[in-house]
Amino acid sequence: MKGTKISDPSVDLAVGWNLIPVLSSCEVPVEEVFESFSGLTIVKQVAGPYIYWPAFNINTLVSMVPGKAYFAATSSPGSVTYPGCTKSSSTKWQDTKPVNFTPWNNPHYTASSHAIAFPAEVLKSSQIQPGDFIGVFTPEGHCAGFTEISGLTSNTALVFFSNDETTPGKDGFEIGEMLQFKIYRPQSNEEIEMEITFDPTLPNMSLFENQGLSAVKSITLKPAEILENTGITSDIYPNPSHGNFSLSMSSWPENLQIHLMDASSRIIKTFKPGTKLNGETFRLNLTDLPKGVYFLKLNGDGLFEMKKIVIE
Repeated sequence: MKGTKISDPSVDLAVGWNLIPVLSSCEVPVEEVFESFSGLTIVKQVAGPYIYWPAFNINTLVSMVPGKAYFAATSSPGSVTYPGCTKSSSTKWQDTKPVNFTPWNNPHYTASSHAIAFPAEVLKSSQIQPGDFIGVFTPEGHCAGFTEISGLTSNTALVFFSNDETTPGKDGFEIGEMLQFKIYRPQSNEEIEMEITFDPTLPNMSLFENQGLSAVKSITLKPAEILENTGITSDIYPNPSHGNFSLSMSSWPENLQIHLMDASSRIIKTFKPGTKLNGETFRLNLTDLPKGVYFLKLNGDGLFEMKKIVIE
């Protein structure tokens, strides 16, 4: 398919929500695209968790990628022009989803989402700790979105999604459904209920809305519940090693999955041991990997466990 280069890579924006293309052959920083447009409210991935929300100084989107489209909400009309590509321009951003370190289900990403801002001062005044995960749940208990609190000095956003009507089961929110929140604390394997009051200056509060926008005013945590690991005990040895490890378990979940992740939470390999006898070991040959710290995420039949391994 042949064509001609676009001479004016500009996009007109109306008041409200716009679905905009990327009129560039290279990856472009979202802040650069909208730096001269004062009426921007938010830019969001389509069916993804990453956003650019200038009012809260939140930018998890970082770049806009050729071949993708994005939602942009504005308070006034105008236009944006994509900058030209330079020799150093390249497309490095990968459309990856956050790695799920929680015992919750993986969210189902749909085009309709709702974003909530958690200001740093609200996080500081709560009992939330760095490393905690905040999840939002449907009335049926399905996790529709989660975010990790990496620190208490910057604002954080949580994006969660609507139900996908093309799938057989309910996997997200319907418009008008009540939002429910939980915290998962990996260090102690705790799940904590949380109550939230919302900032009334933003358009949406405690109910799901298509392309909704909310901000948190205060957080109250309820007593923690220590999650049970179904009575299964496990061990990984030798650790450290030169790449050969043995995983033993008192009982093997039939559908156990073992995700091997690097220090950046990127999944490198996935192992499925299958049916094994209780007390039996599963050998992992990781001698092809560079030296360093890695993590094993064990998940299956209610079991959730993280194990740190070192290849030396």
